[in-house]
Amino acid sequence: RDRVLRGVVAERLLWQEAIKQGIDKTETIQRDLEEIKRKMLVKALLDSKSGEIGDAELQAAYNEQVLALKDEKEIRARHILALSEKEAKEAQKLLESGKSFEEVAKDYSKDPASATQGGDLGYFTKDTMVAEFADAAFGLKKGEVSTPTKSSFGWHIIKVEDIRQVAPPTFNAAKEQLTLKLQEKRLSDYVRTLVNQSNVKLFDSKGGELPFNKDTAQDQGSPLKP
Repeated sequence: RDRVLRGVVAERLLWQEAIKQGIDKTETIQRDLEEIKRKMLVKALLDSKSGEIGDAELQAAYNEQVLALKDEKEIRARHILALSEKEAKEAQKLLESGKSFEEVAKDYSKDPASATQGGDLGYFTKDTMVAEFADAAFGLKKGEVSTPTKSSFGWHIIKVEDIRQVAPPTFNAAKEQLTLKLQEKRLSDYVRTLVNQSNVKLFDSKGGELPFNKDTAQDQGSPLKP
């Protein structure tokens, strides 16, 4: 307790001494204080504009996102990652000889995160994987194995274990994330309105006027997706 008290006293004495020496009047401190004030005011304004999101608005947003996900699929797949096409073809020959995919993945895959699980990647949607891998995986039927496929990570052999519809979260599970998303959209709309109503002009270093794009709209995405 005494140590904390001494710290408080020391801080107060240092503050008083700084005022006495006029440090608070220096250009650097004044600029920093003005910057802090500006940020606090902007934050207070944005907090006041975000407001409460009602259940009806949340439910409408939830229904819209569930509808958007109704046709989306996810797959469960395994893969064997090789560092070269030659290694990938060697692993492919082992599969063709009758060795199980899990066994070959454990022995040959260079993906340490999945190799110990027999190459199992769990369930995933197409947009969560690199394009080359995703295109190959989602082009397979359940139980099919791909030919060696190259991506930025190396060469993959992919086996699809299951295909299913994406199950959206319940309303209660999605409520917090939906609230944040709707508040972000509300603030984005407010800022965009301010910018569009402003008289902002942009100039180059020689004084020539440049085009200024006032469109601050951002892709809101789906709050129900990872």
